[in-house]
Amino acid sequence: MLKSFFLGLLGIFLAAAPIYANGISISPILLTVSETGGPASLKVGSSRDSKVLIQVRIFNWSQVDGTDVMTEASDIRYAPEFLELDPGEEKTIRIRVPDTDGDGIWRIVLDELPSTDQVDSTFSDQNAGMNMRVRYVVSMFASEASNGDGLVFNLTGSEETKKLAITNNGTAYARLYGVELENAAQAANTLLPRSGEANGELAEQAISNTSLRPQLIYVLPGATISADVLKAPAAPDTVSYIIGEDRMTAPLK
Repeated sequence: MLKSFFLGLLGIFLAAAPIYANGISISPILLTVSETGGPASLKVGSSRDSKVLIQVRIFNWSQVDGTDVMTEASDIRYAPEFLELDPGEEKTIRIRVPDTDGDGIWRIVLDELPSTDQVDSTFSDQNAGMNMRVRYVVSMFASEASNGDGLVFNLTGSEETKKLAITNNGTAYARLYGVELENAAQAANTLLPRSGEANGELAEQAISNTSLRPQLIYVLPGATISADVLKAPAAPDTVSYIIGEDRMTAPLK
C-alpha cells in the first residue's frame, strides 16, 4: 500500500521552517537556489524509536495538460542517495544545481523504505508495515515566486463538477493558498479566517461556504492547473487568494 504525504500541502507554514510528519523532520520545505547554479542543502531528521531508511531522488518538474510531469534530473549532483537515520539523528542532503538562467524547476522526492531493522526482524510487528511507503516531496526553484502578475482564473465544468482553472501567463511560478470564490455583491465567503478573524465558529462557517481541493496550488509558467470546487457561493465572480503574505483579488472569467 502506498501512502503519499506531500509537504507542499502545508504551504501555510513558512517555507524556511522545518516541518514534521510521522516522526520525520525536513527543513526547509521549499528551496530557492541561484539562477546561475551552485550549492543547496536539505536537512532530514528522525524522532522515531527505530532506524529510518530514506531514498532521495531529484526530478525536473513541469506541468502539461493540467498534470504534473516529473523526469529524472540527470544534470543535478547530490549526495547521499540513501539516508539511514538513527533515533534522534539528523543528516544533510547536499545538492549542486546547474546554471539554468532562472528556469530550473525541480522536485526532491524522499521515499521511506523498509529499514535494516525491519528487514532483519522478519517476524516483528514492524515487518507488518514493510509494504507501507511514505513519500515526502520538496519543491525547488531557481527563481523567486510570482507576485500574481499574469494569473487568469476561470470557472469550468458542470454545476455538479465545478473546477477553478488557474492559468499562469507570467514568467515565474505561482504558489497560491487560501483561495476563495466570492460574489462581489455579497459578503465575502472565506475558506480560511483572515487576520484578526481566527475564531473557531467563523472558521467552521467559512469552510462550509467555500471549499477547494487542493488548498495549496502551484502553477508553473505557461501552465494551467485546475482545483476541484467542492462548495462555493452562488454566482461567484471574484477570486481571492494569498501569495506570500499578501491577499489578492482577481476577476473570475
